[in-house]
Amino acid sequence: TLKKQWQPQLVEVYGNLGVELAQKRLKTALSWQKQHPVEPSLSYALGRLHEYLEQLGEAKAAYQSAVDQGGHRQASERLAALYALDGEHEKSHELLALAYRGA
Repeated sequence: TLKKQWQPQLVEVYGNLGVELAQKRLKTALSWQKQHPVEPSLSYALGRLHEYLEQLGEAKAAYQSAVDQGGHRQASERLAALYALDGEHEKSHELLALAYRGA
């Protein structure tokens, strides 16, 4: 479906499907970046996939990209959670505030 008609909501669902086949889905999602280089929903999906694969540095970068591209709320929330795990509570609080302001 996404090959025929790009739908950001479906891209987010694709990223949220869980750990099963995450590596394969990551490869597919990375290929979509060529056609959709500035797409917050895709950056969020990439973050979720990297997170499932325990690639937390890449997950943070993807979530940050989603936030920078358009203030993606779920990306802000996930990025805040990762910063909190790292003990970076001030940065985490800033991102949560951004998410709740309607990012």
